[in-house]
Amino acid sequence: MVNYLIVMILESIDMTTMREVRIPASLVVLIRHQLTGTNPDLHAAHLTKQQLFILARFIAEKLPSDKKLSINKLASIARIPRSTAARYLKDKEFQDWLAKNQLWYAKNVIR
Repeated sequence: MVNYLIVMILESIDMTTMREVRIPASLVVLIRHQLTGTNPDLHAAHLTKQQLFILARFIAEKLPSDKKLSINKLASIARIPRSTAARYLKDKEFQDWLAKNQLWYAKNVIR
């Protein structure tokens, strides 16, 4: 029934004679929920990467560029378990983001 309603709504939008058609946000939510469920894996992975990037920026802001980041230091600054901090420090992408952000803060911010 839900799939039928989605198709009918999309077809009615397609048949409109207006030049600009805006799909209602509620329809987008309905389609996404119907196709991928409430928490799609790809979206969850994106959010995890985004949080890791934000953490790298936060750490770069708090830690001077000449200091080495240890597991204990990361765990205490970010308030995360040591095991999570160790996993983050092994992540090549996190290391790259951290280095880039530290470089940016060293050039643009007076500490």
